[in-house]
Amino acid sequence: MQITAIMLCDDGMYFDGLKTINSLKYFHPEINIVKYGTAEIKALKDKYKFDDSLWFSDSCLLDDFISKNEFPDILIKIGADCIVLDTLDEVLNGNYDVACPRNDPDQIEGRDEKHNRPDILRELPNRNWVNADFIAIKNIDFIHAYHSQNMRYQNGVEWALKDFGKVYKGDSMSSLNVVFHCNGFNAKILDPFGSDLIYGGSGNWGKDGNSWSSWQDIYFDGTKSIMPDGGRGTGVRTVKCLHQGGGYKSDKLNFGLFNTEFRKHLEKITGFSN
Repeated sequence: MQITAIMLCDDGMYFDGLKTINSLKYFHPEINIVKYGTAEIKALKDKYKFDDSLWFSDSCLLDDFISKNEFPDILIKIGADCIVLDTLDEVLNGNYDVACPRNDPDQIEGRDEKHNRPDILRELPNRNWVNADFIAIKNIDFIHAYHSQNMRYQNGVEWALKDFGKVYKGDSMSSLNVVFHCNGFNAKILDPFGSDLIYGGSGNWGKDGNSWSSWQDIYFDGTKSIMPDGGRGTGVRTVKCLHQGGGYKSDKLNFGLFNTEFRKHLEKITGFSN
């Protein structure tokens, strides 16, 4: 099976993406990893005309890659602010056209996010809104549909705005969710509500402006990385991948977010001590 993971990471940002790359290679040395650095990102911006915010970049990255390379059995788009903490069995062995993690933690299930949804998904429960920083794809048609939708939003094509409604600034997410939920693909949520898995932001929870204070609770039990319930009502969950979402910060994935004991495990996985 041929599996390729692709990512965007400006030179010097997020430890040059090496925490993400090394962690993925630790569990899956068989996966080929392609990083688009600063020069490649500039070429993408010139080719697809998206702005420096990178909000429209996800589908462009995928489209550019398949225009230059043979489509693998599984193509994974992973964010440079992610750390892989286990084997990605659900990705490698799952039956799907496209698979993504949830965007939101269980604790905000009841929060009103309608203002952040395109009209066609206005009533979508928070538990079903997926994140664009981990996208596993087995069907190349999904990329074509996703990129087409994303570019229509970016360019303000009238029918797209009329049919799907206004969207907020993070268009890659809106476009992803529209195609994920509305285009008839076999779409799978990797860590569905109520499951014992974390594949992205569903384990992020905190207070006082820190959305990742829950990471202090993660421990390694000798076999798996575990997020305890911690009184959150989620049950004990196995952490497959963590995503430090929320903006463009140079100090993302600083290991000060984790407890001292778990940092030893992270150093083994990533080769970084802090």
